[in-house]
Amino acid sequence: MKHAVGRLWLAGGALALSLGAAELAFRVLPLGEGPLDIEEIWRAQRTRSPAVVDRTGVDVGGERFREEEISEAAFAPGTRRLLFLGDSFTVGAGLLERSDRFTDRVETVLSPGLHVFNAGRGGSNPDRWLRYLELLLPVYRPDAVIAVFFLRNGTLLGTSLALNRKEIEPIRARAEARPLYGRSALLRFFWDRLAWREYTRRFETRMQRSYLGSPEERAMWHHQQDALRAIRDRCRAAGIPFLLVIFPLLLDLNDYRFHAIEDEIEYFAAGLDIPVFSLTPAFLGRDAREVWVASNDQHPNSEGHRIAAERLAPRLRDLLEEIERAN
Repeated sequence: MKHAVGRLWLAGGALALSLGAAELAFRVLPLGEGPLDIEEIWRAQRTRSPAVVDRTGVDVGGERFREEEISEAAFAPGTRRLLFLGDSFTVGAGLLERSDRFTDRVETVLSPGLHVFNAGRGGSNPDRWLRYLELLLPVYRPDAVIAVFFLRNGTLLGTSLALNRKEIEPIRARAEARPLYGRSALLRFFWDRLAWREYTRRFETRMQRSYLGSPEERAMWHHQQDALRAIRDRCRAAGIPFLLVIFPLLLDLNDYRFHAIEDEIEYFAAGLDIPVFSLTPAFLGRDAREVWVASNDQHPNSEGHRIAAERLAPRLRDLLEEIERAN
């Protein structure tokens, strides 16, 4: 009996020492810090993430695009022109250098003989891309149009953490009310990770239902379907190919939960004979934090754009060859 009690005391003492060491480590070392540290998420509600605002660009029909003036070189014999439509992921939100964008990287890889115009606009969706297409068709005369569809584009959701205050604040309050949250660094780390998991799962559910839920929940997706159909029809009328490229959510890339949404997008596109190409396979298995432009901003950084460009370039090379054969 004495030996059993002694062993229990030893085990309890060892556990106490281990917990004490872990507590000390979390207090002294930055083990709980990093791009996904929950404190960064809470802080995002009060501060803005590092941003790069590029006010340069070209005006086309009253719309300003983050591009240079279209030069005569774009229309040189043997030069093909690709027009990209998209949102902030396409325009390169947060990137200091335009040359870091995946569109510019593709242009570099596939040159000479290629000119790219990036008509991405932050916060835009296909219904606005249709207007940009109408403005640029007679001016740029593209040989093909590529619409880069980020999964947010068919929803009313915002991917920036700072835009999800209503979802985050109650989760934060519950986390901070947990036992010893303000006293134990070890427990705070644990509660924070549970809070982050709750937030991501809630966001996932809302995203899924925006494409796969009730007719009311899918209303925005149906509206953007009409816009994509109109873009396809306009490209057909102009006699140029239209390619739909899917850009994934840069979230939980080791356990990606949005394949069903991509299947829905591809099913819709197949019904309209719109070719689809997904960038997702190139991102799977990576640490999402490593491709974020800032710790509370999920726009892709330079590395994210590099990954996208390497995935996309071979598909666009095939497209250019198809255009050459058709002509």
